[in-house]
Amino acid sequence: MRVPQDGRTPLHWAASSGSTEIVCYLIAKNSDVIDNVDEGGWTALHIAVSAGHEDVVRELVGAGADVNRKNDKGITPLLVMFPLGIISTGLTYSV
Repeated sequence: MRVPQDGRTPLHWAASSGSTEIVCYLIAKNSDVIDNVDEGGWTALHIAVSAGHEDVVRELVGAGADVNRKNDKGITPLLVMFPLGIISTGLTYSV
């Protein structure tokens, strides 16, 4: 898969749009990209959490996305989940 200069993959874009169906399809086709980072160190999970797409977050975490992966500013998806009230989504699957 060709990745643009900003490092965002189709999974990043599907997560940002909240498209659970496309996220599931992309993970099924190639789960190796689940923790790929863009130029800011953001994974698809960082993006889905920040956008408040709880269904996408649930799918990514269930597929093994790293809730503790830090972006370039040291922020993890788990740190963002708490104030948004979706922390249980991350904890349910990561235990």
